[in-house]
Amino acid sequence: MEPSCLEQLSARAGIGTEYINASGQRQTIEPQILRRLLAIMGNRTGSPEAPPSPVPEVFVRRQDEPAALRPAGQGGYRWRLMTEQGEIHHGAVNAGQALALPPALPCGYHLLILAQGKDAWHCRVIIAPERYYQPPALTAGRRLWGTCVQLHTLRSAANWGIGDTGDLKAMVREIARRGGAFIGLDPIHALYPALPGNASPYRPSSRRWLNTLYIDVNDIEDFQHSPAAQRWRRQADVRQTLAEARAADQVDYPRVARLKMTALRLAWQQFLLRPPADGQRADFDGFRLRGGESLRGQGVFDALHAHLLAQDPAFRGWQAWPQDYRIAEGAAVGAFCRRYPLEVEFYLWLQWLADRQFTQCYALSREMGMPIGLYRDLAVGESDGGAETWNDPGLYCLGASVGAPPDILGPQGQNWGLAPMDPKVLIARGYQPFIDLLRSNMRGCGALRIDHVMSLLRLWWIPRGDPAALGAYVYYPLDDLLAILALESQRHGCMVIGEDLAVLNAEEGQKKWRHEVAKMRDLDTDTNTEHTQLQPK
Repeated sequence: MEPSCLEQLSARAGIGTEYINASGQRQTIEPQILRRLLAIMGNRTGSPEAPPSPVPEVFVRRQDEPAALRPAGQGGYRWRLMTEQGEIHHGAVNAGQALALPPALPCGYHLLILAQGKDAWHCRVIIAPERYYQPPALTAGRRLWGTCVQLHTLRSAANWGIGDTGDLKAMVREIARRGGAFIGLDPIHALYPALPGNASPYRPSSRRWLNTLYIDVNDIEDFQHSPAAQRWRRQADVRQTLAEARAADQVDYPRVARLKMTALRLAWQQFLLRPPADGQRADFDGFRLRGGESLRGQGVFDALHAHLLAQDPAFRGWQAWPQDYRIAEGAAVGAFCRRYPLEVEFYLWLQWLADRQFTQCYALSREMGMPIGLYRDLAVGESDGGAETWNDPGLYCLGASVGAPPDILGPQGQNWGLAPMDPKVLIARGYQPFIDLLRSNMRGCGALRIDHVMSLLRLWWIPRGDPAALGAYVYYPLDDLLAILALESQRHGCMVIGEDLAVLNAEEGQKKWRHEVAKMRDLDTDTNTEHTQLQPK
């Protein structure tokens, strides 16, 4: 492949052929690395055989920016715009001319249909607000303080050897009484119930769902009301194991998980005795309905993972599972779900409990007058062997891993073992995976920290099996992602905070970042420095 052709293909795929390293020197990516990444991405850069659409899959604009499309192709088109609010606009436009969207188009997710003869093309139109949400206390000029905690490190006489939502409620009360505005948490994303030793919150199984080990068992009515659960808890060996778990210098994840899962299964059996019209049953049913296929996929993954690990401890990530189980929609997985429906439902129930309890924590923080309340953390990505990549492998480029190039902190580079989303697929889906991710993490909190916020601009992709230094930056549609972030921030009343620990030079958008920060007004950006400053500039 000629160098010029390789560079063109790389540009179309969003792969950077060079970058400025931590020493300020220009670094050129070797051709073999570019070829490997192109192969991993499957050349998803468009097919010459496929007729091009005259409009993009998605069109994103801020309200303060002009919003006009110019359809490609030839001839005239009819267009019809259906807004999220139910309004319908229509008109006609010629190829190459500006299709001016209606003035004062409201913020939201709208659908544009362009038609010519019997052909029709769809374009998702996203209109975002100019600014991100800011809590009234900040806009009023108040100086706010709070505390950050890794939830698992909290100790109490009530927990089961790991901090839980009961401890978080107690902490909310104490910080609120002292005038604190927020409690910052490390990521509370879903990990691996059947593999509790995989405890890093920054390598989650899913960023859309929750770590069920944080459930406060003591607060579950069905545990309190279960005769079997109470008999079990009164056993001398259980009391001793519980005391040892609480007294341990470090969290003993396997022991804590055994205790909690035993208790939760006993509570689950009690829950199943509730009548169909019971209020908690109805709430659980509503939660499952709202969670849709994503929640169901999480439950199926957790149940199947536990089932397979009981057979062979080598079945840690889904790539190591028997071949028939590696396809989430495959016949073998369907047969498993039909054979063990209550096992799948049990893991859905755990997600419901976790969601219910964390929601109560946030509600308590607002009841006690905390201006921000819970301040959550969104990790960079998902583990390549977890529920998200198993349920939706087409969204990810599983032949690569996310990390960082060599720098002072990591002279050999870093490989984080996270699967990168394919930016082309993200665009083709109208950014819905990114929208769903934000909605899952902004619900039930007053602030969201974006870990490694530079990931909205670019990620260092490493071909699987290669050293971390032999990678390249793959670029993402920064402006579109930031606009969607502003839209969801306003809709959820959730402040956005960015971790800017990265190398950023002027050529790669430093001015753009500073302009965006001015819209956030809650982050003072300085290259290579992390800030979580919760006060206006």
